[in-house]
Amino acid sequence: MDGAIINSVAGGMIVSETSIAADLFGEFVSTVGFADINAIANAMAAAIGESYEDRRRKADAIEAIASSIYKGQISMQIMTSQAIIGRSRKHH
Repeated sequence: MDGAIINSVAGGMIVSETSIAADLFGEFVSTVGFADINAIANAMAAAIGESYEDRRRKADAIEAIASSIYKGQISMQIMTSQAIIGRSRKHH
């Protein structure tokens, strides 16, 4: 149940309240105890009753957050690679 899943049909996301995804996506996801079957069922029922506009708003926010994290990871990889290349050139 845990994990960041971005879907293209403006569906809801239900995550464990102890997952990193719950912290990252905050108000845009439904959080439940991972073993709380009643809470999971209630979150699913609530998601079904949400308007398309509300689902779209949440899905867009989740996608924006996930995209910014991904871009940040790429930037960090580039900077790390540049630092490693710079150090290796100093030793030659």
